[in-house]
Amino acid sequence: MSESSTPISADQFCLVMTSVGNEQEAKQIAQSLLKDRLAACIQIFPMQSHYIWKEELQEDQEYLLLIKARQSDWQKIETAIRQIHSYEIAEILKLDLAAGHAPYLAWMQQATQRKPL
Repeated sequence: MSESSTPISADQFCLVMTSVGNEQEAKQIAQSLLKDRLAACIQIFPMQSHYIWKEELQEDQEYLLLIKARQSDWQKIETAIRQIHSYEIAEILKLDLAAGHAPYLAWMQQATQRKPL
Protein backbone atom coordinates (compact mmCIF):
# COMPACT_ATOMS: atom_id res chain seq x y z
CA MET A 1 0.00 0.00 0.00
CA SER A 2 1.49 3.31 -1.00
CA GLU A 3 0.91 6.78 0.38
CA SER A 4 -2.06 8.58 -1.17
CA SER A 5 -1.67 12.16 -2.40
CA THR A 6 -5.37 12.96 -1.93
CA PRO A 7 -6.58 12.60 1.66
CA ILE A 8 -9.58 10.33 2.09
CA SER A 9 -12.03 10.91 4.90
CA ALA A 10 -12.57 7.99 7.28
CA ASP A 11 -16.27 8.80 7.46
CA GLN A 12 -16.66 7.33 3.97
CA PHE A 13 -16.05 3.89 5.48
CA CYS A 14 -17.53 1.64 8.15
CA LEU A 15 -16.92 -1.58 10.01
CA VAL A 16 -19.74 -4.10 9.76
CA MET A 17 -19.95 -6.89 12.32
CA THR A 18 -21.83 -10.15 12.09
CA SER A 19 -21.53 -13.47 13.87
CA VAL A 20 -22.43 -16.91 12.55
CA GLY A 21 -22.57 -20.42 13.94
CA ASN A 22 -19.91 -22.10 11.82
CA GLU A 23 -16.74 -21.41 9.87
CA GLN A 24 -18.21 -22.49 6.52
CA GLU A 25 -20.98 -19.88 6.74
CA ALA A 26 -18.46 -17.22 7.77
CA LYS A 27 -16.30 -18.02 4.74
CA GLN A 28 -19.34 -18.05 2.44
CA ILE A 29 -20.35 -14.55 3.57
CA ALA A 30 -16.76 -13.31 3.25
CA GLN A 31 -16.33 -14.69 -0.26
CA SER A 32 -19.66 -13.30 -1.43
CA LEU A 33 -18.91 -9.79 -0.16
CA LEU A 34 -15.35 -9.77 -1.51
CA LYS A 35 -16.39 -11.14 -4.91
CA ASP A 36 -18.90 -8.29 -5.28
CA ARG A 37 -16.31 -5.78 -3.98
CA LEU A 38 -18.60 -4.83 -1.11
CA ALA A 39 -15.70 -5.22 1.32
CA ALA A 40 -12.00 -4.44 1.23
CA CYS A 41 -11.07 -6.91 3.97
CA ILE A 42 -12.91 -9.36 6.20
CA GLN A 43 -11.42 -10.85 9.32
CA ILE A 44 -12.94 -14.00 10.82
CA PHE A 45 -12.43 -14.84 14.51
CA PRO A 46 -13.65 -17.89 16.45
CA MET A 47 -15.30 -16.79 19.69
CA GLN A 48 -17.54 -17.87 22.51
CA SER A 49 -20.82 -15.98 22.83
CA HIS A 50 -22.99 -15.67 25.93
CA TYR A 51 -26.50 -14.25 25.48
CA ILE A 52 -30.18 -14.54 26.34
CA TRP A 53 -32.37 -16.20 23.69
CA LYS A 54 -36.05 -16.99 24.20
CA GLU A 55 -35.73 -16.29 27.93
CA GLU A 56 -32.84 -18.71 28.44
CA LEU A 57 -29.13 -18.17 28.97
CA GLN A 58 -27.14 -19.48 26.03
CA GLU A 59 -23.45 -20.19 25.41
CA ASP A 60 -22.24 -21.02 21.89
CA GLN A 61 -19.14 -21.17 19.75
CA GLU A 62 -19.49 -18.66 16.92
CA TYR A 63 -17.43 -16.88 14.29
CA LEU A 64 -17.22 -13.10 14.27
CA LEU A 65 -16.74 -11.31 10.96
CA LEU A 66 -15.26 -7.80 10.91
CA ILE A 67 -16.06 -6.36 7.50
CA LYS A 68 -14.28 -3.20 6.32
CA ALA A 69 -16.41 -1.42 3.74
CA ARG A 70 -17.77 1.79 2.27
CA GLN A 71 -20.62 3.54 4.07
CA SER A 72 -22.46 3.77 0.75
CA ASP A 73 -22.54 -0.05 0.48
CA TRP A 74 -24.18 -0.65 3.87
CA GLN A 75 -27.61 -1.66 2.53
CA LYS A 76 -26.10 -4.00 -0.08
CA ILE A 77 -23.90 -5.60 2.58
CA GLU A 78 -26.81 -6.10 4.97
CA THR A 79 -28.89 -7.66 2.19
CA ALA A 80 -26.05 -9.96 1.09
CA ILE A 81 -25.44 -11.15 4.66
CA ARG A 82 -29.15 -11.77 5.27
CA GLN A 83 -29.36 -13.91 2.11
CA ILE A 84 -26.69 -16.28 3.46
CA HIS A 85 -27.08 -15.99 7.25
CA SER A 86 -28.83 -18.94 8.91
CA TYR A 87 -29.90 -17.34 12.21
CA GLU A 88 -33.53 -16.41 12.87
CA ILE A 89 -32.31 -12.95 13.92
CA ALA A 90 -28.90 -12.13 12.48
CA GLU A 91 -26.50 -9.82 14.27
CA ILE A 92 -25.60 -7.26 11.59
CA LEU A 93 -24.17 -4.04 13.03
CA LYS A 94 -22.55 -1.05 11.33
CA LEU A 95 -19.94 1.00 13.16
CA ASP A 96 -18.96 4.34 11.66
CA LEU A 97 -15.25 5.16 11.44
CA ALA A 98 -14.05 8.39 13.05
CA ALA A 99 -10.46 8.17 11.84
CA GLY A 100 -8.04 5.86 10.08
CA HIS A 101 -4.53 5.53 8.71
CA ALA A 102 -4.63 7.45 5.39
CA PRO A 103 -2.80 4.85 3.27
CA TYR A 104 -5.11 2.12 4.56
CA LEU A 105 -8.20 4.21 3.78
CA ALA A 106 -6.85 4.78 0.26
CA TRP A 107 -6.36 1.04 -0.14
CA MET A 108 -9.92 0.40 1.10
CA GLN A 109 -11.22 2.84 -1.48
CA GLN A 110 -9.26 1.13 -4.26
CA ALA A 111 -10.21 -2.40 -3.13
CA THR A 112 -13.93 -1.61 -3.17
CA GLN A 113 -13.87 0.22 -6.51
CA ARG A 114 -16.37 -1.38 -8.90
CA LYS A 115 -14.78 -2.48 -12.14
CA PRO A 116 -16.72 -1.62 -15.31
CA LEU A 117 -18.05 -4.66 -17.18
